[in-house]
Order: sequence, then C-alpha cells, then structure tokens
Amino acid sequence: MSIDVKRHGAVGDGLADDTAAIRSAIAACGQTGGGRVVVPPGIYVSGTLRLLEGVTLHLEVGAELREAEREGFELLTIRPGVEKRHFIIADGVNHIGITGGGTIRGQGASESPGLDTQRRGFRTGLIYLRRCRGVRISDIRILHGDSWTC
Repeated sequence: MSIDVKRHGAVGDGLADDTAAIRSAIAACGQTGGGRVVVPPGIYVSGTLRLLEGVTLHLEVGAELREAEREGFELLTIRPGVEKRHFIIADGVNHIGITGGGTIRGQGASESPGLDTQRRGFRTGLIYLRRCRGVRISDIRILHGDSWTC
C-alpha cells in the first residue's frame, strides 16, 4: 500500500507546516498494516515524525523533508535523566525504512547550529531509531544536522 502525503493535506511549498498531514499519512499507513508513505517533489516543513510498524517513508527525487524552526518537536527520554528532541523517531517497531532519492534537511546550516536562542534555543537529532529490526535507510540525502544525524 502507498499513501501520498498530499492526500492527507500536505502542501509541500516550503512555507506551510506539513507536520499534521505527514503524521496523518503515517498513522493511516500503520493502521492498514504498513506500506509506503510517499513524499512527492516539494519542500515539506515538519516537526517530529514517528515511524510506525511496517511503515517506510519514501522521499521521491525532488522531495525535501525540512526540519521546522519552531518547537514542534517531541521530547524523547534517551535514558534516565537525558531527554532530547529528534526529527524522525522509531522506537520498538520493525520493518521500517526511509528510502527514495529525496533529502532530509536539518537546521544546522548556521555558524552556531541550533544554539541561537533567538531561533529555537535547542538542537535536534535528525533520525533516532531504538529497539528496531528490519530497518532500511537507502538512497536519501541527509543535510545540515545540528546534532546527531542518525
């Protein structure tokens, strides 16, 4: 099964907040037992995205998934006493992936990435996978992580 994020309301213009639409597409895909969530060409601005069992996020050539500049990020406990924000999360799910010829772009392009309190005041990791099996990450570009990349 393939689900296009635009059918869930994503705009992909680089300005609109596409977080809710992409999350909705991932949830719909997960509820049907998994498949591909397709991100067609465009620039999609988003906060934290959580992959579900059996879901592959497929970024087509010309698609860019861009980390939002606002605080729309889920705080994840890494270990007792350590919490961190990440862009794409998968925890305890299997048979997942991030594929395609597209790009994942963080906010680390400034001289002091993520630390400019006028912008965000925190740093995010781009991809955080924990306790997952059957993971495939292929053919994507990852640019400007302002903390751990993957």
